[in-house]
This record gives sequence, structure tokens and C-alpha cells, in this order.
Amino acid sequence: MPEKNGMAFRIQVTPSVTESSIGVRALTISQRQCLFPDELRLSVFKTYTQQNCLLECRLRNIASFCGCRPYVFSAFTADNVPECTLIQLWCLTQHNRKYAWSDLKQYNNYNSNPCIKT
Repeated sequence: MPEKNGMAFRIQVTPSVTESSIGVRALTISQRQCLFPDELRLSVFKTYTQQNCLLECRLRNIASFCGCRPYVFSAFTADNVPECTLIQLWCLTQHNRKYAWSDLKQYNNYNSNPCIKT
């Protein structure tokens, strides 16, 4: 929100922490509906989080549709996918809806191996 002269905005943030007992680990993933950070290996990130999983899925989809990865992900060299050229950037814009899901439910219905919460 743009700041106007003489006006200030205040936002209150209240963090939330969820903890569980050791016994939760004995439940199946489908029972607990979450993953522990060490339960699934990602190809780019060392630690599993839902956001990291979604980003890797998006990068795989980009590579599948366009044969490249956006230059902003140059540090992510998993699978030896080349950086997008100017011509391939056109492909990124054409297929944007196919790999830029903001609705996690839609993503999970599409993918047989969904990214779930940690």
C-alpha cells in the first residue's frame, strides 16, 4: 500500500507454533497429513518444506514445457536443465498458467505426488 504524506500504516502479526509429541511420527503420512523435513528428498533443496516442494515442481514443469529454467534460478542446476534464452522466455509466458499454480488444491489434484505441509 503506498504511503501518503503524514500517514502511517500499522500491521499486527501474530505468529502461531504447532508442536506434537514423538508419537506422531509413528502415524502414516496420510493419517497426519504432513511430512517431517527429513522424510522426503528434494532434488534442489536440502530440506523438505511445502514451499520448496512446490517450487521444485514448478521448475520441473517449466523444464518440461520449455526445456529450460528461468535465469533467476541459475543456482538450481539439478537435472542439468539449461538457463532459458530470450526465445525460450516467450515459452514461459505462453505456459505460465500451466506451472504457476497459486491454488494448492488444484496443484494437488493435478499431481500424483502432492506437496504437503511440514
